[in-house]
Amino acid sequence: MVSDFVDYRLKAAEKFGADVVVNPQREDFIRKVRNATNGRGADLVIVTAPKVEAYATGLKACRKGGTLCVFAPTPPNDFLKANLNKIFFKEIKIVPSYSTSHIETRIALEFLKKRMIDAKMLITHKFPLGKIMEAFNTALKSKECLKIIVFNDKDEISHED
Repeated sequence: MVSDFVDYRLKAAEKFGADVVVNPQREDFIRKVRNATNGRGADLVIVTAPKVEAYATGLKACRKGGTLCVFAPTPPNDFLKANLNKIFFKEIKIVPSYSTSHIETRIALEFLKKRMIDAKMLITHKFPLGKIMEAFNTALKSKECLKIIVFNDKDEISHED
């Protein structure tokens, strides 16, 4: 299940195998999670948006004994108001994930090398280093962007690379 405000990314998530996609501006994400899980909630919720509201929604989406994994920090002066009693009795684990070790990086690179993951499908734009500002602006503003590659101007990069 994937929730996003950008329909382009929701379509990409479906292409990558998401069974349920939700634009929370049009649908109730928590209701969709409950419906898809027979009322239980999600085993694992991964929050990648640096917003307190995303953290709060993630907590609500977790089942009893579920895990909320957060991959994005909120601004330093933003605080989450949470019912700790509910978190305690639902036994929700909150796991931050800032980075990886060299071990996980090597495993991920092996997956790519063995083509166990087709990361090319995520790349929507490629820019030479000389157009790095255009690359950043595209990443920041484009609603039809997943991942961008910036390459050295002297190196040619093809769509097969």
